[in-house]
Amino acid sequence: MSIYERSSEEPRQGYQKFLMGMSAISRLFSDSDKPYLDYRIVENLFCKCFGAENLSRSCIAVDARVGAEGIGIKTFVDNSPFQKIAEFDKKRSEVDSGDAYEDACKVSELRNTRLDFATDAYAIDSLSYHYVLRHDFSLSVHECPMDHIDFDSLRLVSETVKGFEFEDRMNRYRFNRAKSTLFKSFPLDKPVYEFGVSYIDSPEDALLKILEMVEEHPAEAEEDTLILPLFSSRKGVAVKPTCTEVLK
Repeated sequence: MSIYERSSEEPRQGYQKFLMGMSAISRLFSDSDKPYLDYRIVENLFCKCFGAENLSRSCIAVDARVGAEGIGIKTFVDNSPFQKIAEFDKKRSEVDSGDAYEDACKVSELRNTRLDFATDAYAIDSLSYHYVLRHDFSLSVHECPMDHIDFDSLRLVSETVKGFEFEDRMNRYRFNRAKSTLFKSFPLDKPVYEFGVSYIDSPEDALLKILEMVEEHPAEAEEDTLILPLFSSRKGVAVKPTCTEVLK
Protein backbone atom coordinates (compact mmCIF):
# COMPACT_ATOMS: atom_id res chain seq x y z
CA MET A 1 0.00 0.00 0.00
CA SER A 2 1.29 3.46 -0.91
CA ILE A 3 2.20 6.16 1.60
CA TYR A 4 -0.74 8.24 0.51
CA GLU A 5 -3.24 5.39 0.79
CA ARG A 6 -2.14 4.26 4.22
CA SER A 7 -2.15 7.79 5.68
CA SER A 8 -5.13 9.07 7.62
CA GLU A 9 -7.71 11.42 6.13
CA GLU A 10 -6.32 14.55 7.83
CA PRO A 11 -2.89 14.69 6.13
CA ARG A 12 -4.38 13.66 2.79
CA GLN A 13 -6.99 16.41 2.93
CA GLY A 14 -4.37 18.94 4.03
CA TYR A 15 -2.10 17.92 1.16
CA GLN A 16 -4.93 18.25 -1.34
CA LYS A 17 -5.88 21.71 -0.07
CA PHE A 18 -2.30 22.96 -0.22
CA LEU A 19 -1.89 21.66 -3.77
CA MET A 20 -5.17 23.25 -4.80
CA GLY A 21 -4.13 26.53 -3.20
CA MET A 22 -0.79 26.64 -4.99
CA SER A 23 -2.44 25.64 -8.27
CA ALA A 24 -4.95 28.47 -7.91
CA ILE A 25 -2.27 31.10 -8.57
CA SER A 26 -0.96 29.34 -11.69
CA ARG A 27 -1.93 32.31 -13.86
CA LEU A 28 0.99 34.18 -12.30
CA PHE A 29 3.35 31.90 -14.18
CA SER A 30 1.57 30.33 -17.12
CA ASP A 31 -1.47 30.56 -19.40
CA SER A 32 -1.68 26.78 -19.66
CA ASP A 33 -4.76 24.91 -18.45
CA LYS A 34 -2.37 22.61 -16.60
CA PRO A 35 -1.58 23.92 -13.11
CA TYR A 36 1.88 25.28 -12.43
CA LEU A 37 3.63 23.53 -9.53
CA ASP A 38 7.33 23.83 -8.86
CA TYR A 39 8.91 20.55 -7.75
CA ARG A 40 10.28 22.19 -4.58
CA ILE A 41 6.76 23.16 -3.60
CA VAL A 42 5.55 19.57 -3.90
CA GLU A 43 8.56 18.30 -1.91
CA ASN A 44 7.93 20.76 0.91
CA LEU A 45 4.17 20.20 1.00
CA PHE A 46 4.60 16.42 1.07
CA CYS A 47 7.02 16.63 4.00
CA LYS A 48 4.80 19.10 5.88
CA CYS A 49 1.60 17.11 5.51
CA PHE A 50 2.93 13.57 5.97
CA GLY A 51 5.54 14.27 8.63
CA ALA A 52 8.44 13.29 6.38
CA GLU A 53 12.05 14.26 6.88
CA ASN A 54 13.09 16.51 3.99
CA LEU A 55 16.25 15.17 2.34
CA SER A 56 15.93 17.05 -0.94
CA ARG A 57 19.05 19.14 -0.30
CA SER A 58 21.18 16.12 0.55
CA CYS A 59 22.09 15.27 -3.08
CA ILE A 60 21.04 11.65 -2.75
CA ALA A 61 18.60 9.44 -4.66
CA VAL A 62 15.63 10.20 -2.37
CA ASP A 63 13.97 13.48 -1.40
CA ALA A 64 12.25 12.47 1.82
CA ARG A 65 12.08 9.76 4.46
CA VAL A 66 9.09 8.48 6.38
CA GLY A 67 10.25 6.02 9.00
CA ALA A 68 12.46 3.56 7.13
CA GLU A 69 11.01 4.36 3.70
CA GLY A 70 12.82 6.61 1.25
CA ILE A 71 10.71 8.60 -1.22
CA GLY A 72 11.57 10.34 -4.46
CA ILE A 73 9.12 13.21 -5.05
CA LYS A 74 8.25 14.61 -8.46
CA THR A 75 5.70 16.62 -10.38
CA PHE A 76 5.28 16.76 -14.15
CA VAL A 77 2.66 17.17 -16.87
CA ASP A 78 0.62 14.24 -18.07
CA ASN A 79 2.18 13.85 -21.52
CA SER A 80 5.81 13.27 -20.52
CA PRO A 81 6.36 9.91 -18.79
CA PHE A 82 10.17 10.02 -19.05
CA GLN A 83 11.53 11.97 -16.09
CA LYS A 84 15.06 12.61 -14.88
CA ILE A 85 16.13 10.36 -12.01
CA ALA A 86 19.93 10.74 -12.02
CA GLU A 87 22.78 12.74 -13.50
CA PHE A 88 26.31 11.41 -13.89
CA ASP A 89 28.20 14.47 -15.04
CA LYS A 90 31.27 13.65 -12.94
CA LYS A 91 31.25 10.11 -14.35
CA ARG A 92 30.85 11.22 -17.96
CA SER A 93 33.97 9.41 -19.19
CA GLU A 94 32.78 6.14 -17.63
CA VAL A 95 29.41 6.14 -19.41
CA ASP A 96 30.52 7.19 -22.88
CA SER A 97 32.47 4.27 -24.26
CA GLY A 98 30.57 4.39 -27.56
CA ASP A 99 29.06 0.95 -26.99
CA ALA A 100 25.44 1.52 -26.01
CA TYR A 101 24.92 -1.81 -24.23
CA GLU A 102 28.14 -1.46 -22.27
CA ASP A 103 27.20 2.10 -21.33
CA ALA A 104 23.72 0.99 -20.27
CA CYS A 105 25.28 -1.55 -17.93
CA LYS A 106 27.61 1.08 -16.46
CA VAL A 107 24.79 3.58 -16.01
CA SER A 108 22.77 0.87 -14.26
CA GLU A 109 25.66 0.08 -11.96
CA LEU A 110 26.08 3.75 -11.02
CA ARG A 111 22.36 4.14 -10.43
CA ASN A 112 22.18 1.08 -8.19
CA THR A 113 25.21 2.29 -6.23
CA ARG A 114 23.43 5.59 -5.51
CA LEU A 115 20.35 3.76 -4.29
CA ASP A 116 22.49 1.58 -2.03
CA PHE A 117 24.24 4.65 -0.64
CA ALA A 118 20.91 6.28 0.25
CA THR A 119 19.60 3.16 1.99
CA ASP A 120 22.82 2.66 3.96
CA ALA A 121 23.38 6.30 4.91
CA TYR A 122 19.81 6.94 6.08
CA ALA A 123 18.77 3.53 7.42
CA ILE A 124 16.19 3.04 4.66
CA ASP A 125 14.53 -0.33 4.10
CA SER A 126 12.32 0.44 1.08
CA LEU A 127 12.24 2.92 -1.79
CA SER A 128 9.35 4.45 -3.70
CA TYR A 129 8.32 7.40 -5.85
CA HIS A 130 5.54 9.83 -5.06
CA TYR A 131 4.56 12.06 -7.97
CA VAL A 132 1.86 14.57 -8.82
CA LEU A 133 0.68 14.64 -12.43
CA ARG A 134 -0.65 17.93 -13.77
CA HIS A 135 -3.64 17.66 -16.14
CA ASP A 136 -5.96 20.27 -17.60
CA PHE A 137 -7.80 21.70 -14.55
CA SER A 138 -6.88 18.73 -12.34
CA LEU A 139 -4.13 16.90 -10.47
CA SER A 140 -3.59 13.22 -9.81
CA VAL A 141 -1.42 11.62 -7.14
CA HIS A 142 0.64 8.54 -8.08
CA GLU A 143 3.08 6.25 -6.33
CA CYS A 144 5.28 3.43 -7.61
CA PRO A 145 8.36 1.49 -6.49
CA MET A 146 11.84 2.95 -6.89
CA ASP A 147 13.51 -0.15 -8.28
CA HIS A 148 17.14 -1.12 -8.65
CA ILE A 149 17.96 -1.88 -12.28
CA ASP A 150 18.02 -5.62 -12.89
CA PHE A 151 21.17 -6.62 -14.81
CA ASP A 152 19.91 -10.11 -15.64
CA SER A 153 16.97 -8.81 -17.69
CA LEU A 154 18.63 -5.65 -19.06
CA ARG A 155 18.38 -5.21 -22.80
CA LEU A 156 19.03 -2.39 -25.24
CA VAL A 157 15.86 -1.07 -26.91
CA SER A 158 17.11 1.63 -29.27
CA GLU A 159 20.07 3.93 -29.94
CA THR A 160 20.40 7.38 -31.48
CA VAL A 161 23.15 9.98 -31.76
CA LYS A 162 21.79 11.64 -28.61
CA GLY A 163 21.69 8.50 -26.49
CA PHE A 164 19.91 5.21 -26.02
CA GLU A 165 16.95 3.50 -24.39
CA PHE A 166 17.08 0.27 -22.43
CA GLU A 167 14.81 -1.70 -20.17
CA ASP A 168 14.70 -4.46 -17.61
CA ARG A 169 11.79 -6.64 -16.53
CA MET A 170 10.28 -3.76 -14.53
CA ASN A 171 11.01 -0.40 -16.16
CA ARG A 172 12.18 1.44 -19.27
CA TYR A 173 15.00 3.99 -19.14
CA ARG A 174 16.47 6.63 -21.43
CA PHE A 175 20.01 7.99 -21.26
CA ASN A 176 21.05 11.33 -22.73
CA ARG A 177 24.75 11.33 -23.59
CA ALA A 178 25.15 15.11 -23.92
CA LYS A 179 23.90 15.72 -20.38
CA SER A 180 24.90 12.35 -18.87
CA THR A 181 21.36 12.13 -17.55
CA LEU A 182 19.24 9.06 -16.86
CA PHE A 183 15.46 9.19 -17.31
CA LYS A 184 12.83 6.68 -16.24
CA SER A 185 9.40 6.12 -17.77
CA PHE A 186 6.78 6.55 -15.03
CA PRO A 187 3.34 4.88 -15.20
CA LEU A 188 0.63 7.47 -15.75
CA ASP A 189 -2.55 5.39 -15.73
CA LYS A 190 -2.96 4.26 -12.11
CA PRO A 191 -3.52 7.27 -9.81
CA VAL A 192 -4.18 6.71 -6.13
CA TYR A 193 -6.23 9.91 -6.04
CA GLU A 194 -7.50 12.62 -8.42
CA PHE A 195 -9.09 16.03 -7.85
CA GLY A 196 -9.95 19.15 -9.80
CA VAL A 197 -8.35 22.58 -9.43
CA SER A 198 -9.49 26.06 -10.39
CA TYR A 199 -7.53 29.21 -11.13
CA ILE A 200 -7.82 32.74 -9.80
CA ASP A 201 -8.25 35.06 -12.78
CA SER A 202 -6.24 37.88 -11.16
CA PRO A 203 -3.80 36.21 -8.77
CA GLU A 204 -1.84 39.46 -8.47
CA ASP A 205 -4.84 41.14 -6.84
CA ALA A 206 -5.35 38.16 -4.52
CA LEU A 207 -1.73 38.37 -3.36
CA LEU A 208 -2.08 42.11 -2.72
CA LYS A 209 -5.15 41.44 -0.55
CA ILE A 210 -3.18 38.88 1.44
CA LEU A 211 -0.39 41.42 1.89
CA GLU A 212 -2.90 44.02 3.11
CA MET A 213 -4.22 41.54 5.68
CA VAL A 214 -0.69 40.89 6.92
CA GLU A 215 0.01 44.61 7.19
CA GLU A 216 -3.25 45.22 9.07
CA HIS A 217 -2.57 42.43 11.53
CA PRO A 218 1.20 42.11 11.88
CA ALA A 219 2.49 39.36 14.07
CA GLU A 220 3.52 40.74 17.44
CA ALA A 221 7.20 40.30 18.05
CA GLU A 222 7.93 38.69 21.36
CA GLU A 223 10.04 40.85 23.67
CA ASP A 224 13.18 39.11 24.79
CA THR A 225 13.44 38.80 28.54
CA LEU A 226 16.09 37.41 30.79
CA ILE A 227 15.24 35.95 34.20
CA LEU A 228 18.23 36.40 36.49
CA PRO A 229 18.08 34.69 39.90
CA LEU A 230 20.10 36.60 42.53
CA PHE A 231 22.00 34.43 44.96
CA SER A 232 23.86 35.41 48.10
CA SER A 233 26.40 33.27 49.83
CA ARG A 234 27.06 32.64 53.45
CA LYS A 235 30.31 31.07 54.38
CA GLY A 236 30.84 30.19 50.72
CA VAL A 237 27.56 28.26 50.38
CA ALA A 238 24.89 29.40 47.91
CA VAL A 239 21.42 29.92 49.40
CA LYS A 240 18.00 30.34 47.81
CA PRO A 241 17.38 33.66 46.07
CA THR A 242 15.53 36.34 47.98
CA CYS A 243 14.33 38.13 44.87
CA THR A 244 14.20 37.84 41.08
CA GLU A 245 15.05 40.70 38.77
CA VAL A 246 13.55 40.75 35.28
CA LEU A 247 15.81 42.40 32.74
CA LYS A 248 14.17 43.63 29.58
